[in-house]
Amino acid sequence: MAAPVLVTGATGNGGGAVTRSLLAAGMAVRVAGTNPTALRKRFPGVPAARLDLRDPRTFHAALDGASGLFLLRPPQIARVGPTLNALVEPPRTAAPSKSCSPRSSVPSATRHCPITA
Repeated sequence: MAAPVLVTGATGNGGGAVTRSLLAAGMAVRVAGTNPTALRKRFPGVPAARLDLRDPRTFHAALDGASGLFLLRPPQIARVGPTLNALVEPPRTAAPSKSCSPRSSVPSATRHCPITA
């Protein structure tokens, strides 16, 4: 099975639409957010991961094995440096094996890519 695209904001309009579109295209998807139970209820059969953008300890497990990332900035997060940028910045000890193009609502995310395509 192909590595999934990790989708944040799947319980909202934008992330939900992206999730439905990816699934309709036959792509593997993993939805992520602070309430995996609600995500599983909204998208039965789709793997869900706990991801709290204010808690870097949740980043690795949510991203593990993902081939891509759709990231929306939640309105309650104004400072993206310690939150969203920390999620998309590659570890200092790892170099991506392939190039990738993150799709994100965070302008500075385009210069970082922890997930290889």
